[in-house]
Amino acid sequence: MGSIGFHSLFRRVGLESSMVLGLEPALFNGSLISSRNGNRWYKINIQGKAAHAGRFGEPFVNAAHCASEFISKIHLLNEIDKKTKVNVGSIRSMTEKFNIICDHVEIKLDVRFPTLEVRDSLDKAIKSLLETSSVECFYSKQKCFFSLEIVDDCPPMDESESSYCLIDTYRNILTQYEEESCMAEHSGGAADINYFAHPGLITIDGLGPKTRGMHTAKEVMDLDSFYTRQYALCDLLNYLEKKKLSLRGEDYEH
Repeated sequence: MGSIGFHSLFRRVGLESSMVLGLEPALFNGSLISSRNGNRWYKINIQGKAAHAGRFGEPFVNAAHCASEFISKIHLLNEIDKKTKVNVGSIRSMTEKFNIICDHVEIKLDVRFPTLEVRDSLDKAIKSLLETSSVECFYSKQKCFFSLEIVDDCPPMDESESSYCLIDTYRNILTQYEEESCMAEHSGGAADINYFAHPGLITIDGLGPKTRGMHTAKEVMDLDSFYTRQYALCDLLNYLEKKKLSLRGEDYEH
């Protein structure tokens, strides 16, 4: 679930910090995480007008048809090569009969984006698709009403040039404990560290052990990496402490 209730605190601490280290698991190939997608969760309610499915002349608007049209179009918003994903996680209706026209549908929508600009562009596209639905009553021309609630709004952790010097330092330290040098990659998943991020902040995530199958019953951890990554992190913290003391000494001399 993440640290729900602490997001505003994370933002404040991030603004007061020069560096944030994330202990989320590394990727299973050992890679650190240099940037992360943001995510926004929408709860969309579409309200139509119920009627008996066999009656003619009685006004109706099918909310399920409106939802289906919307879902078929949002699939086109996916641009995997640009790290953009839009996916329906749940569709729910209280209508359970064959002969009653569906008058209400709830959609849970998950949106992943690499930048805030992409997030805002997707937001406009989603609202436009809902507003321009072609589903309407054959008699009154009435359309469905919709409401849209943002349940979670996690910003992206942008790739930062200022982070790469520290990433290289950690990679050099890690080679003392592991035979292969690790890489730093983008992750499509969001994490608590995203809420700390702001321009110029040094961020590294994935400093935990190697794992695979996260959030599933088949999640596994490379036990050896639990120790090697632990030792490397301690060495990195010692390096930073010495660096800080060195800089303080220079300030004192000047």
